[in-house]
Amino acid sequence: MKARQKIITLILILTMVAGVGCKNDEVVLQLEVNSQTSVIQKKVAGINFRFSLLKARYQPSTVFKEGENIIFSFSIENELQDTIFVSTDFITPDFYRVFKSDHIDMGKPWTGLWCDYSLAKEELAIAPSNEKEINCPWVSASNIRPDYPLCMSQSQSYLMVGDYYTFINLGFHYRINKKPRSIENLKLLINFRVTKN
Repeated sequence: MKARQKIITLILILTMVAGVGCKNDEVVLQLEVNSQTSVIQKKVAGINFRFSLLKARYQPSTVFKEGENIIFSFSIENELQDTIFVSTDFITPDFYRVFKSDHIDMGKPWTGLWCDYSLAKEELAIAPSNEKEINCPWVSASNIRPDYPLCMSQSQSYLMVGDYYTFINLGFHYRINKKPRSIENLKLLINFRVTKN
């Protein structure tokens, strides 16, 4: 009887320890200034995520000149055989938010979501082998507009010379054939620099 109690106790302890290791484990993918690649890319469950900062000609970079516009770019590519319906709750108030390297909040480039009045569902439908890009410039420009569902009613000022970072905490909820699914605890972080002209 005592041996059985010890085995049950041991099983309970091992279960609790294993559960602690798995609970809320955050995966952080980070780019440094002048990294060999300028794009964070992660494929999870048949969905390919890409996060990058772009120059005006849509070239990924982590180094920008003072007075140069920065385009924030996040894309979702559906590599599954079914259409996915994505909730936009992954676009949190901190989506594309910029901080100086000393953690001073510089704001974000967009001001709202779904700014056009519509009775349509507020979700993104991405067909198989298709991609949805969500680009948004830091400074409003007539030739570079934010991609829907982001909207921009005010413009930021150009970032001063210095080191910065931006990130996306991805809590990604979607449906396939009416079945809800999610990808949680994925943080995509880009360190970048603005240099003198």
